[in-house]
Amino acid sequence: MDLETLKEFFNTFNTSFFSASITLGAFLLSMKTFIIQIMKKDVYDTEEYNKRIHNLNAAGRKTNKYKPLSNLRHALASTIYAAFITAILQLVASLFPKKWLIITSLISMAITFLCVFWAIILVSQNLNKLLDTKRNE
Repeated sequence: MDLETLKEFFNTFNTSFFSASITLGAFLLSMKTFIIQIMKKDVYDTEEYNKRIHNLNAAGRKTNKYKPLSNLRHALASTIYAAFITAILQLVASLFPKKWLIITSLISMAITFLCVFWAIILVSQNLNKLLDTKRNE
């Protein structure tokens, strides 16, 4: 792919990628603490969950009570970082349209999308646990 074709492609989608990255990062940043606190209180600190963890540990399976919550926290944080880094790269690449910088920003966007999918999977798993907990009350 020559530089002009790459620049044309990048210029077509740059504003959208930048806006999406900033919006995603800001939204997840505002929601991260709320999501983690709700999940901790309504799932991981319940008596039923504590009994399940105790039974697993008694059966010889060493289980960390907050490991799924920690994974969710890391996924959300990674997605926030990736989104803001992508936004910065989009901005820099639009100011200095070098081939390597454009390719780097597009790769960064792909990594951000992967982080989003990873976070969605973990949020979904945690919401399933939340719904199961609420059904059993």
